[in-house]
Amino acid sequence: MAGQGLSGQSGATRAGGVRRETCPERTDLAPAIARSLEHAHFVSSAYLLETHSSACAEQPPGLLIWLVVDLTFAERAARLVTTAIQPLCADLDVIIDLAVHDVSQPLPAGLDDAQISPIFTRIKPI
Repeated sequence: MAGQGLSGQSGATRAGGVRRETCPERTDLAPAIARSLEHAHFVSSAYLLETHSSACAEQPPGLLIWLVVDLTFAERAARLVTTAIQPLCADLDVIIDLAVHDVSQPLPAGLDDAQISPIFTRIKPI
């Protein structure tokens, strides 16, 4: 999944692609995702974004979990998050995608919006 995500979605703008998180399911998932990453030194940040298909207005919004990770540990990071949220998803009627972004690469343009903030950020020791 590395290299995909915002640019691989239906759009990287707030008008038909990824926008600020407004989905009610987000409030349940964000703390679980953040807790699952607390001891994962290989994850620098995580975002939980609401997605909308620009092709089909009738399709309900989905969620995108965007992990910024050392790619050596990409699969491990994805498993940590999916294991953490799985018990919370039994009653959710929403598609949840997960994308892994290489920590050594700049973030995509869609994530530099001041309204979009990570749900988890690793604070590096000084």
